[in-house]
Amino acid sequence: MAEDYFIHEDVYQAFVHHFRNRPAFPNLLHLVCEEDAKIHSYRSLFLSPRLMHLEFHPPHCDDENKELITSVNAACPSLRKLRILADYTVDGSRGLFDPICQLVHGLWNLEYIECGFPLSPAAIVHLSSLPTLTHMSLSDHPRSIVRSLAGTSSPFSHLVTLTIPAWDSQSVIELLNVLDLMHLKHLEIEFTPFQRLEVPFGGYESAFINYQPTWPNSTDLAQLIAAVGAACSPLKLQSLAIIPQEAEWFTLSLASPNIIRPLFSLKSLTSLTIDEICNYDFDDAFCGEVAGAWPLLQKFHARQTNKPKVTLNGLTAILSGCAQLTNLCISISVSPFDVQSFYQRHGIYNQPILNLGTDDNVERADLVNVFDILCPNFGFFYLSPHLVHLDKWR
Repeated sequence: MAEDYFIHEDVYQAFVHHFRNRPAFPNLLHLVCEEDAKIHSYRSLFLSPRLMHLEFHPPHCDDENKELITSVNAACPSLRKLRILADYTVDGSRGLFDPICQLVHGLWNLEYIECGFPLSPAAIVHLSSLPTLTHMSLSDHPRSIVRSLAGTSSPFSHLVTLTIPAWDSQSVIELLNVLDLMHLKHLEIEFTPFQRLEVPFGGYESAFINYQPTWPNSTDLAQLIAAVGAACSPLKLQSLAIIPQEAEWFTLSLASPNIIRPLFSLKSLTSLTIDEICNYDFDDAFCGEVAGAWPLLQKFHARQTNKPKVTLNGLTAILSGCAQLTNLCISISVSPFDVQSFYQRHGIYNQPILNLGTDDNVERADLVNVFDILCPNFGFFYLSPHLVHLDKWR
């Protein structure tokens, strides 16, 4: 059983005195360094030649900590997973840019990287050529990565999982056109709040002069989805998420279901989350297309307009066509007539319709009855006006 232990600073000093320049735990495999400035100078005690997984918050910037960051390469030749858990800021982190880039550039067996710092062009090119690297989440602006990769051949061709931060759709499209994603299985594109854009990114300050991030409208999203469909293998990609970090900041535009159809070629898709980027004008017919295109679908999140066109018929089409579905979040429109018709189709004639109200709304208890019949294997469903969120408990 793994437990967290809090060690007084005096104990670290005793370790330093006893082990002198030797690692205190030579067989350590997994190290997580918390954001405690008092112990930063003692982290070298835990760097071992067998260490495979390192997570740390970049410390304050001084010569001792810079040297410690760059010493990881020699001290931990077996490192496979690196997580740098901090957001880069120009004012507070500029001095750590070079040491962290040197650290990344010196890792040759890396399989997983999650980095809250932008990286230099040399570090990006190094990562792009690593045959071991399969999982990557960077904070660099896509525009910087594209410029860093100029002249490279088949960059990041071994990636299986990729997370891309997005400040606009066009730069993400340019990046997708450059990357070799034929082996990619999981892609997440996350649109971030504009004021968190920090430069320099990858040393390309000039690329962001007069740059204005833009929230995607329906046309932008259509182009982005088409680029995803073109960049990824139709037989490999399993999950796609295009999501906002804080959607409540923006007014969402109305999008036709046509923008999603380029993804119908991705026959291996098991998870699609395109929630809160646009309002989708789906109807029952489109739900039938979804069921036909993605029979392996396990998760589908696509919130729609405030006046959705999907009825119980569309919901039934998805549930019956996607037999492996375990998590569903869509907007639907259900009237008392829909509930009565549903009961009649299922041979239920003695089920009362409860408290329909004068505004043609359906009582939630009626929807609970409907969903108990329609999807008995779902252990949880969340209902709000026009929205149904179904989830299987395992």
